Amino acid sequence: MLERLEKKSKIFGPTVWLVGGLHGDEPGGTVVIRKLFEELAGVELIKGSLFALPLVNASGAEKKVRELPETGEDLNRLFPGRLGGTLGEEIVCHVWQSIIETKPTLVLDLHNDWINSVPYVLVDRENSVPVALASGLIVVRENVESLATLERTLSMNLNKIDIPALTLELGGAYVVDEKNV
Repeated sequence: MLERLEKKSKIFGPTVWLVGGLHGDEPGGTVVIRKLFEELAGVELIKGSLFALPLVNASGAEKKVRELPETGEDLNRLFPGRLGGTLGEEIVCHVWQSIIETKPTLVLDLHNDWINSVPYVLVDRENSVPVALASGLIVVRENVESLATLERTLSMNLNKIDIPALTLELGGAYVVDEKNV
């Protein structure tokens, strides 16, 4: 069962999702999400909702490996997943359904890049460019035509159904850089 965090206002407004830990060796997103919810614990949202899945690939995080250790699957190359499929397809199907049912305004998929990387935003489609630019981070346009495996990422599939989604790379892999948090 995936841990789901949520913070809701009494007033209708934007719905934002944060997803961390799709890759077990990328702890930054999990830390950012937990810290954010910790800081929001005593605060009421003015309007809207914030949802999060802080650690999707818990067994990968435990073993510090990118893929799902039980099957070797890269969870961020299986979206939207499917019920009755492999373990990885089942997990991402639950992630997908959890997000889609809330009709989100924006989804941020949090990752870590490679050693010594700086934080940046990956943009899959034009509908996400304004939000990416507003982040204040370096914006990198993903070349999805050259990598067929990117067609199955969370952000790409959300963008395909007109839900703005960005992939945020939060710095180097395997570690949590506090200044990036």
